[in-house]
Amino acid sequence: MSQNASILTALGSPLEIQKRDIPSPGPHQLLVKNHAIALNPVDHMMINTGYFVQSYPAIIGTDIAGTVESVGPEVTRFKKGDRVAGFACSIGTGDPNEGAYQEYSLLQDNTTTKITDSITYEQGAMLPMSVATSGVAIFLKQNIPRATSPSPQPGIYLVWGAASSIGTGAVQIARRLGFTVFATASPKHHAYIKKLGASEVFDYHDPNVEQAIVAAAKATGKPITHAFTAVTKDGAAPLAAKILAHFTGGSTGPIKLCTSLAWPAEEKLPEGIELSQTLAFLIGTENKEFGAWLFNDFLEGGLQSGEYVPSPEVEVVAGGLSGLSAGLDKLMAGVSGKKLMVTL
Repeated sequence: MSQNASILTALGSPLEIQKRDIPSPGPHQLLVKNHAIALNPVDHMMINTGYFVQSYPAIIGTDIAGTVESVGPEVTRFKKGDRVAGFACSIGTGDPNEGAYQEYSLLQDNTTTKITDSITYEQGAMLPMSVATSGVAIFLKQNIPRATSPSPQPGIYLVWGAASSIGTGAVQIARRLGFTVFATASPKHHAYIKKLGASEVFDYHDPNVEQAIVAAAKATGKPITHAFTAVTKDGAAPLAAKILAHFTGGSTGPIKLCTSLAWPAEEKLPEGIELSQTLAFLIGTENKEFGAWLFNDFLEGGLQSGEYVPSPEVEVVAGGLSGLSAGLDKLMAGVSGKKLMVTL
């Protein structure tokens, strides 16, 4: 049987709708009929720079939600008919069958989570990149111990760009681990981010934001011990590092900063800061055991208990697979506090 897919045929070429075979799942894979596909900035980057594209033609996209059509012989956690959301791993494996931009995708069982009937497919499709990126940052790159319930943490966790889908994920994970969470975002999103668990939210457009965050942290009596820049805007990581530099040299050890993009070569990293970069697809390549815990246990349990909620707001772009290009253009033109996606 065949399906429609939105295919990237060459570097910088327009996405093309073509027919391709519906794949069969491997031992630890699920075949999912996609109902919602979310868009991410890295998708645009892959089209125009070849970033993470291993060969052409390619099928990109990472975030899907839908229903299970069939499962591989070693899959025990999922069955036909289950409502699921998952991280499509073509960005890491190079396998077009694992790309999101098509009607049917293969998901790895360790990067998939069941979604309850109260969660729409659109809400489910917001989860995978957000949870994978922030989860890798917090648990793998910053080595914060895994936990599914909070315990008091000695420091503050700073999330830069908390209104993005990845930022809202980081806020919720850090709060669930027991951190006092500070965040930055545009003022119109402050109330929502506090609802997700941030204690203080600051306007990153404020020219005095560095001083404001440092003063607020010192008023709590806690140092900022960890930070994550959830957005790819120029200057975010160096400014976060300047803030962290106020808290180096304490008894908690190096201050840990994780970024979404590589540290800019022209910027000097302040002493006492341990730098890392998150890569979401690690959950489907070299860290599959961690991916299974993150998606099958931490996320699924959080969704069932209500401790983790899909966020931010959904905005559906018309046209299904044919609307992906217009959606990416809209995304790169600037979207704040919303997650763009198409539905099938």
